[in-house]
Amino acid sequence: MSIDVLSGTKATMIQLFPWTPAHFGISDAYLFTDNIYPANEIPILKTLNLNMMVGLSSRLICQYITKTFTPLFRTDSNTALIIESTRKIIANKGSITVASIARSLNCSERHLQKLFKNLIGISPKLFINIIKLREALDDIVNPNHKPATMTQLALSNGYYDQPHFNSNFNSFIKTTPKNFVKEDYFLTIKK
Repeated sequence: MSIDVLSGTKATMIQLFPWTPAHFGISDAYLFTDNIYPANEIPILKTLNLNMMVGLSSRLICQYITKTFTPLFRTDSNTALIIESTRKIIANKGSITVASIARSLNCSERHLQKLFKNLIGISPKLFINIIKLREALDDIVNPNHKPATMTQLALSNGYYDQPHFNSNFNSFIKTTPKNFVKEDYFLTIKK
């Protein structure tokens, strides 16, 4: 983890693993999905003294955040289900169904859907679609692995056909895969 908060910093963006809020007992993550909130409006971040971090080294900021959050960290059967299900989705690159995940974790689809909605803020199906789309985006922006045609790209990323891929892509990105310009977007480096 590396953070630089300088005196002129106006905004800092934090990207969390999808299962992270569940560890802190945030049961209303859906309220924060697709929104921007000041840190002092997010219950778990209210414990941080953000002004204290200005000018500190990255190492000291990380130590402070760890010291603040460690006592709040929890693990229970629900967080274990979220962690395992999101890992399965990511490992399968989105080419997996909610039903198969639920079966493999010995829980009902409905229970898994409720956990996702409450602890992550979105449905497992939407999370699957996001991961699947991210895999396709990586193929588009990485010319070394780019399939020859959009149909091949769609099929290699688990879509039924190119129109299904185009529709999904357009619903998230608001353009077609063919018209996507990677320089217009800030894409995180995928590990």
